[in-house]
Formats: sequence, C-alpha cells, structure tokens
Amino acid sequence: RPPGDVRALSSAALERAVAVVRGAVQHDLQSPFDARLVNSLVARKFAHNEPMAVAELWGRSLFKRLLEHAVDDDIRMSHFRPQCTQGLLPTPLSTAIAVHPSVEAEWLEFSPFEWSMLAHDVSAPSWALGRSFHGGESTDAVPEQPLAFHLGVCGSAFCTSMGHVLDMSHESYEAYKHEVDRWRPEQVSPEQWKVYVGACEMYWDMMRRGISHSSVRDLMVVPPTPIPSPLLGLNGLRMRGASNSAAAHAIASRPSLPVVDAGLDINVPTPSLLSRHFDIVIMLDASATLPIRRGLALRRSNEYAVRMQQNFPDVVFKKKYAEQHVSVFRSHSGPTVIYMPFIANPSFSSFDPHQEMSGFCSTFNFKLASHEFDLIAGLARFNAFEAAPHIREAIHTHYASSG
Repeated sequence: RPPGDVRALSSAALERAVAVVRGAVQHDLQSPFDARLVNSLVARKFAHNEPMAVAELWGRSLFKRLLEHAVDDDIRMSHFRPQCTQGLLPTPLSTAIAVHPSVEAEWLEFSPFEWSMLAHDVSAPSWALGRSFHGGESTDAVPEQPLAFHLGVCGSAFCTSMGHVLDMSHESYEAYKHEVDRWRPEQVSPEQWKVYVGACEMYWDMMRRGISHSSVRDLMVVPPTPIPSPLLGLNGLRMRGASNSAAAHAIASRPSLPVVDAGLDINVPTPSLLSRHFDIVIMLDASATLPIRRGLALRRSNEYAVRMQQNFPDVVFKKKYAEQHVSVFRSHSGPTVIYMPFIANPSFSSFDPHQEMSGFCSTFNFKLASHEFDLIAGLARFNAFEAAPHIREAIHTHYASSG
C-alpha cells in the first residue's frame, strides 16, 4: 500500500472529479464513433498485429467524452505509478473476468504496478499488458494498452453469453412472477391471462432446458476482448477454486484470455479486495433493483470466498439488508464488511433510483441532465454522510476486538 495514500482523498479532489463527470455525461456517451477514434485504434492494432474488439472502441468513445480534456489521450495505467508511490493519488484498481469454457470465471486485477490473474497467483508488470508471453518471458514489445482500454473492457457488460442472459431473465421472472397479474391488459380476462402465462412459462422452460445442454449457452452476444495470456508455457500451474481440474489445466495452453466486465460475475470487486487481505471492506452496491433485493453482491462474494478458501463474514442474507442504508458484518479472522446499497432515502428527497430503472437510471441511458446527475450524486453523498457514524463504529470495533 503506497505510503500517505490518505492524503489523496481530499474533498476538493473528489469534488473536481465529480465536476468533470457531471459535465461529461450531459453529452451522450454513446455518440457515434468519429473517424479519428477508429483510425487511431486500427493503426495501433495493425502496427503491432493485435486483435481488435468492440469493447475497445467503446472504451475510446468513453475516454473521449469523460477524460479527453482532462488528461493526455495516450495515458496508461502505469503512468499513475509515481503519484501512487508518493501518496499523491489513491491507487486505482480495475477488474475484469476471463471467461473459460466449463470452469468458473477468473478474476483479473489491473493496477499501476501490475496486472494479475487472481486464481492462478500469476502477475505481470502493468506496462506489459498486451504483450505475449511464453514461459514467463515476454516474446514481443507491444506497448501497454491505454487507459481507454480499461474503460472499455471493464465496462463491457454487453459481452455476455446467451446462457447468462437467460439465467438473469429467469431470475427476474422468478422474483416478480407473484406480481404477474398486474401486467394483465384490461381487455384480457383473468382466465385467458392464466392460460397465456402458463404457455409462456412452458415455452420459456423448454428454451432454457434446450440451451443449457447445447453450445448455444456459451455463445457470446458480443465477442469478448482477447488479452495475451501470461500463463502460456508455465509449468506447475494450479487454478484455485476450480471445480473442473481438466478444464482449468487446459487454460494454460491457450495463447489468449477472453475478457469481459467483472460485474457479470459479481457487481462489486470483492475478489480483488479479498486477495489484498484488507481489514475493512466497504461495499457500495449500485446494482439494479433485483440484484439488490436478492443480495446478489453479498451472496456471490460469500460464495467466492468459500470457493477460494478466503476469509469473509458468513452472511445469511435477510431482506432488511436491502432496505437499510448500511449493514455491518464481522468475521473472526477476516475483514469487517460494511454493505451500503444505493437505495432511496426519504430524508434526502422523494427520488428513488429503483423507480427510475426504466428512465434516466437505466443501464442503457448514456446521457444525464444536470438535475438528474445531481439527484444521483446527491443521494449517494447523503447516504454516505448518514452512514458515517456506523462506519466509524465498525472500524473502531474491528481494531478494538483484534487487539
């Protein structure tokens, strides 16, 4: 942990960052790609014989809208290393997952110092992201991927599989099927609606069963981003937490890793934090309505920790955790976890982000008016200030009990 890290977390620095984003999102982030963006990406890929992915174009578009006027367009993750070492900046961490056939997704972590495959305990310098390896040695001189690469790849939830889409759709239906009657059109009788819903359920079940036993399940809606694998040619590798040892062993022989947004596995970066053995983990869960209602971030974090044999509080999820602004979970030998879902707070205003999931809080909305941004940022800020006493108490209790 870089010394003096706390100095970088000043309110003035955070306010400046918020102001930059506030101005940027008033323009559509999904604007058409301009020729300069496409040309620069194609030129780089052609010059170094690299594959090109849709997520990288998306990342360059995001960079142009969010950061082009604030930083150099060739800035890379490793460029932050001196400031992080001196404590002038907090250490940024970004995460993604490598999706492997017939085995659990593997979490990847990127920092200014290195990028790592957490289940294999294998790392490479951050400046080597994009290089090919064999036996632990670089075999080319491909330059480090730019910061725009991270924005695109770590925000590429659209690179999901058909199986994941079907599973999420099924979970949504199971959660809301008791409310299905309120969707009945007035001109349809209750008896007709019951027959229609029954037929839909039967068709849906047949489709899920058929796809679960076919290669269609692993078909990606948009192809993932390939990253050269640092595992190639290494001996004696072991993938922790893998349920299929044969499939896990085959990963080391593949020259590249298919990489997508880590939120498709867990929508908070718990695996990255657990690998660093932090004492306190504050989970800010800004997931959609259903994942928060079902506590998916907590559940899946717990499941991951069990599979990886890492310390994590034994969370038995209760409905109240999705309805209160802060919950604290303690463990004997692991971290104290402070969970804060992004939910409405009547003490702030009548604004409820989960009632706006089909409006300006939708995943597919890429433009926010200034008053919409202020509602979202204001609610997050208000909830954080309101939770501050509970956070301080949790931190004090953790260190008091650990001696």
